[in-house]
Amino acid sequence: MVARVAVPCGWRVVVTLPPVGSDWHGPHEQQAFERLATEPPDASITERLCRLVLLGLLPALVEAVLESFGEALYEFNVLAGKFFARFREGLTPARA
Repeated sequence: MVARVAVPCGWRVVVTLPPVGSDWHGPHEQQAFERLATEPPDASITERLCRLVLLGLLPALVEAVLESFGEALYEFNVLAGKFFARFREGLTPARA
């Protein structure tokens, strides 16, 4: 573990689930993870994800800057979703 930072006490978290068909969960999801585990990850995406955590998410938590945290988290989720793009229909494009 590189770092552990608590979410600021005043922040509230809302989890939303995208409208995906029930076929994504369960066996389909397990197959996607199994296939991804046998393939080398895209190094450029992995590097961008690491940079977002170390230079975006963690500093925003430490400094309690919700807007910066939200922007970094949005970009992280879009990039992480690219690993699964071939298993799902479409991705939400990243903001700049």
